[in-house]
Amino acid sequence: MDPRAVFSELRRYALDFQGAEEDHPWGDTVWKVGGKIFVIAGTESGKFTVKATLDQQAVLILHPNIERAAYVARFGWVTVHVQDEESLGLCREMIEASYRMIAPKRFLQEA
Repeated sequence: MDPRAVFSELRRYALDFQGAEEDHPWGDTVWKVGGKIFVIAGTESGKFTVKATLDQQAVLILHPNIERAAYVARFGWVTVHVQDEESLGLCREMIEASYRMIAPKRFLQEA
């Protein structure tokens, strides 16, 4: 899969959530809600880092396209390598789950 096409598709998906915004701290692309990051997006790498619980992380990393995220793994974050339709669908699900963990309740009630 073309990483730029994947980025574009997941960008549209993530920014469609209530209150989601794009930012570029450290030169990276991130998607935030309520001022908090819910996805760190790989513009050209096909890698997307999302929030999970530590229990979820322990299971998720058993998938061959998921690994503990650099620097923030101790908080449950994982990185998804989108390489095919299956991992793209999985990444969408994980982006939504990350959003729901991070988003202020007022955004979740409006959704």
